[in-house]
Amino acid sequence: MIRKSNFVGQFKEDISERYNFIAELGQGTYGSVFRIEDKFTGEIHACKKVNKKQIKRQDRLKIEIDLLKSSDHQNIVKLYEIYEDNIFIYLVMEECKGGELFQVLAERAKSGNKYTEREAALIFKQIMSAIFYCHNNGVCHRDLKPENILFVEKSDLKQIKLIDFGLSKLFTPSNNHMNSIVGTIYYMSPELFSGTYNEKCDVWSAGVILYILLSGRPPFFGKTPSEITKKIANFEYNFNHKEWKNVSQESRNLIEKIFVHSGTRLSSLEVLQHNWVQELAFYSDQQILNLDFEHILQYSFMNKLQKSIISFVSYRYTFTQTKELTDIFKSIDKNSDGVLTMTEFKEGLDYFNSKIGLNLNEEELALLFEGIDLDKSGTINYNEFLASTLDYKKELKLEHIYEAFKSFDSDKNGKISLKEISDIIKPINDEDIDYLDELIKSIDLNGDGEIDFDEFLCCLGYQMVDSKHWI
Repeated sequence: MIRKSNFVGQFKEDISERYNFIAELGQGTYGSVFRIEDKFTGEIHACKKVNKKQIKRQDRLKIEIDLLKSSDHQNIVKLYEIYEDNIFIYLVMEECKGGELFQVLAERAKSGNKYTEREAALIFKQIMSAIFYCHNNGVCHRDLKPENILFVEKSDLKQIKLIDFGLSKLFTPSNNHMNSIVGTIYYMSPELFSGTYNEKCDVWSAGVILYILLSGRPPFFGKTPSEITKKIANFEYNFNHKEWKNVSQESRNLIEKIFVHSGTRLSSLEVLQHNWVQELAFYSDQQILNLDFEHILQYSFMNKLQKSIISFVSYRYTFTQTKELTDIFKSIDKNSDGVLTMTEFKEGLDYFNSKIGLNLNEEELALLFEGIDLDKSGTINYNEFLASTLDYKKELKLEHIYEAFKSFDSDKNGKISLKEISDIIKPINDEDIDYLDELIKSIDLNGDGEIDFDEFLCCLGYQMVDSKHWI
């Protein structure tokens, strides 16, 4: 099985050999964030630079890194690489050029241009989709606020990213009680002040953000922290301000079901299922008609190494490159949980089939689903979907393939061994090991038992014209 976390490169070397640091963008929980440029590809990323000696809670940084490595959701920031030297850890992530939701809210409030309900719903649904994904995977964010929500592009409400998991906490259904008082006071739920709370504290924080989106003002305002705390603890908020005059009762109903005691508060899934969210932030089935089924079909017949290379490259793609495919994914993901079940996949293709005239039986659908579900989780994750729908013959660039090769070549000897491929593809039984062994033999043109870069390219169908050129 192939997991997305295996595509995050880890290097103990000088990051300046690979990247130019352009400008400082801001401060995170554990360090500064910079805009950086790849010296070889020219691509722009963000980089969080963390001083290891200044970290009081090493466990929290480890949790943040592990969460970003394993997360595969369209509304959670992507972590590409980790560099480490004697003093710093550098997290190379995707760049979000649209700025913080906090900044945008401040600008719009100043101009009196508050969000429409549909705009608010589009942003809020993405926040809740990311939070439900986290909760469903046993993660409580604990610092949900507009500063930790970024727009990928300016003026594009349809793609936001949740960042900064520095205060996140892992939990299980049987052990979800937390007691550390963390977060930002405006967005803290009342139970945090009593010292015992669960993952629904994230839902409260999201409700505060929704209130601000709809009215341009915080629900619990005070001149001092103690005054704010008192209002939160007593649920002292209202809809009496003039900004609420033309806001629907349905949105107020949702907020009222969030600003209650934790025991009766909606869960993140129940928030996503609320009528106001469902009706105003829907994704049309028409998006599915833009799907190129030929790419899925070609992908399903590829071997595991080919799929892992394409998956690696698709994970590195920017929002601009994947925008249309992301919209298709969202339209198929009916419950917005960030993954596609077999039922959702079937319904999406059934709609596609009915419009295009393509006929697939149950067995063919099951084989397609299995061919896309690389980590064998029983669902299709976001990046698995992107990889299967990517026009790889058009989109793959030589430098991206070389990045994949370098990532797979963990000992940096210029060749990929069976062990190194096994670290990526993760065989689970002897049959899988035999499959990988035969796969290497079929690709290993010079018979040395390993795969060099030329053979790696041949695996993807590239042909050598001469010693320096490929087609």
